[in-house]
Amino acid sequence: MTKRLLPIILLSFVNVIGFSILIPVLPEIIQYHGLGDLQSLWYGGLLSAYAFSQFLAAPLLGTISDKYGRRLLLIVSQIGTIASWVIFAAAYFIEPELSIGIFNIPLVIIAFSRIVDGLTGGNISIANAWISDMTTAKEKTKAFSLMGGAFGIGFLIGPVLGGLSAATSYGYLGTVLLAFIISVITLLAIIFYLPESLPKEKRQHNLEIHLWRDINIFNKFYIFDKAPVVKNLLSTRIVFSIIFASFTTLVTLMLEEEYGLSPLGLGAVFSSIGIMAIFNQLVIVPKMARKIGDIKSFYIGLVILCVGLATLAPIPPVAGIFTTIGMSLVVFFVNIYVVNLGITLSLTTFKTIITTHTHESEQGIATGIDDSINALGQGISPIVAGFIYTFITLLSFPLLAILLASFTGHAYLKNRHLIR
Repeated sequence: MTKRLLPIILLSFVNVIGFSILIPVLPEIIQYHGLGDLQSLWYGGLLSAYAFSQFLAAPLLGTISDKYGRRLLLIVSQIGTIASWVIFAAAYFIEPELSIGIFNIPLVIIAFSRIVDGLTGGNISIANAWISDMTTAKEKTKAFSLMGGAFGIGFLIGPVLGGLSAATSYGYLGTVLLAFIISVITLLAIIFYLPESLPKEKRQHNLEIHLWRDINIFNKFYIFDKAPVVKNLLSTRIVFSIIFASFTTLVTLMLEEEYGLSPLGLGAVFSSIGIMAIFNQLVIVPKMARKIGDIKSFYIGLVILCVGLATLAPIPPVAGIFTTIGMSLVVFFVNIYVVNLGITLSLTTFKTIITTHTHESEQGIATGIDDSINALGQGISPIVAGFIYTFITLLSFPLLAILLASFTGHAYLKNRHLIR
């Protein structure tokens, strides 16, 4: 199975690098353009521009792939990613502080580039549909764990590449050029090495594409009518996506402001998180899902995530050796592992749950719904999280834990009679 999935795993690996390469660099880009005093809001806004656009486009692209096949849509979406990096690079050559009213022109161009990438960024949902096409029900959890491992490795390498490329004399232009090259390599890999997973005889040739209906994911929940477990989990999945995106935004701001980390330091921290994700995805998640099942693993992952978020904050300085920032970072990494374990358990098992409860001809719709929900959270959360962090800083983490715990408990009460 691993050999059969290798092309899509490599594709996902390279795509994650192209995304994660920006994580440690965006705060410095905002400061470069003279808006460091609004860093939290701009950082959240740039992340949201990509994610909200993906929220609109992912379900539509997933549906189209059910009609025309996965490979064509992967090629189209990757071309959009390449175009977005060209637009991003153009912002570098404009006067950094050029503004019209309250709008900084280079940052507006960068935001537009993220919108372009988001609108064509259906790679993840289509890749998940490709995997679902190529695996049996028993293979899905392991397959999605392999994808998660590729994500972890990409997340390990991407931030380091971002920090190193931004540290050159080219500044963030070096990061953009590197991301452009990676995206071109990905396109070539799709064209020459990725086979079609959905043969013509299994496609929905009579499927009618309606723009509003297909970008509105809530209209597509009907495919889960015969799967009450999934329907009862959807509200929790939406909240989980909001929590996950908020966590990514908040932890970046915390590491820069509380610990004073540079882009290179941020890259090193996120690379460490990538190592945790690799271990969890390839070792912990498959074993737990095999032993207790996907649904129970999903709930356990949410509980673990709540615990990690509730305790995630720098420890205050204490006398003696504990006054050093090193001890505080040790505690941070312990907590971040707990958070990472909860995230990987929940993400991987939910993908398995929805794909095993839908017909093979609707896998694109199902994975499109899941990734659109995730994108919705990432579209809303960075702006809201940046705003909240401005006022309550580290109390933002326990606030997320309380929100997630309430929805997890509600979903469990509705699903407990369906869990075996």
